[in-house]
Amino acid sequence: MKNTLEKRILLFAFLVLTLTILVNTGFNIEGFRRDYRDGIVLRCQNLAGELKSSIENVVALGVPMEELDGLNARFQGIVTTDPDIIYCFLEDQGGQPLFANDPSFHFISGVDFTSSSSAGVSVVTFPQWGKTYDVSLPINSIGGETVGTIRLGFPDAVLDEKLAAVYQRSMVVLGFAFLIVFALIVVFVRRHLIGPIDRLCSVAKEIASGHFRVAIPTMPTRDFAELATALKDMSTSLQERDEKLQEGYQELESTNLELQKSYEYQEKIGTELRRSREMYRSLLEDASDAIMVTDDEDRVVLVNKAAEVFFGVKKERVEGANFFSVLEMLHCDQLETLYDMHQRILAGETLEAQIDYIRLDDQRPVVGWVRGSHVVGMDGRHMVQTIVRDVTKEKEIKD
Repeated sequence: MKNTLEKRILLFAFLVLTLTILVNTGFNIEGFRRDYRDGIVLRCQNLAGELKSSIENVVALGVPMEELDGLNARFQGIVTTDPDIIYCFLEDQGGQPLFANDPSFHFISGVDFTSSSSAGVSVVTFPQWGKTYDVSLPINSIGGETVGTIRLGFPDAVLDEKLAAVYQRSMVVLGFAFLIVFALIVVFVRRHLIGPIDRLCSVAKEIASGHFRVAIPTMPTRDFAELATALKDMSTSLQERDEKLQEGYQELESTNLELQKSYEYQEKIGTELRRSREMYRSLLEDASDAIMVTDDEDRVVLVNKAAEVFFGVKKERVEGANFFSVLEMLHCDQLETLYDMHQRILAGETLEAQIDYIRLDDQRPVVGWVRGSHVVGMDGRHMVQTIVRDVTKEKEIKD
């Protein structure tokens, strides 16, 4: 477990450090790129401002821009002295170059205007230079009309060249910092986390093996000290419990013997109960009176042989049927009285009543004397045992 925990902690620390360093490096490099780009833009704007001021002063004297002298050489000097700038030229109102560092340069040919990063600064794409930042300032006449534009540009590749060196230097510095910090984390984890866990695991294994009298090592931190105290308390509690278990072992053995004897006695009683049940069923089947047993859902669960003769119906037809449906089939007129009697018997009473019905096999009217008593089945369910005796002759003699 401790090895897995150590690997997870170190992996998590590695990922966090790596992600932090990469994000920080990315922001630093992007910030340096933006600052360096803004510095070149500002330099281009300053140069363009100086050229704008000089040209506007000459134009204010009434000299046409096409007749200005020395601008090509001046533009060439700017591009030569500043390696970041790749072109510098003056164009007229129609966008045609009048003077440039390279007389063959044509700004419009093959140029794709991509976007505008700020006022006076555009991003364009040249076939030979790729993505380029174009800085422009308008040339105004004495009347305030725009008569031309000064343009200076530097390629995006200049930023990439500068960033390559910065990126390499940043990676070296951050790599050393990463190794130092990661090494400190490894030392801290192994000394103040994995080490105490390893010692506590050894103590827990000793306790688990049954050695409750173990020495708890001193822990370097309060949290682990509390855990060590808890282990000590647990070992003491287990020792006391083990002693109590040993004391109760003999008592458990004697109790087990008593339980075994009780089980054998219960088995004997169960056998006698089964024998008594079979005897009861045999007596019930052989009884001369008709006997029916119904459950608390009014379903007939038992019918003896005498009942088949008495009611003139097969046992298979009656068992499982509703008791009052059977009485209705026998054309009994006392259904409501018998239903009330059935519910009272289920509550624990013993009742008697007379019923009149038609026996099904010969359609002869019969008078029966019913005695109902409450019984409890093997499953604990409440049932009604109904004994019916044929009193037809006694009734006729009495009448």
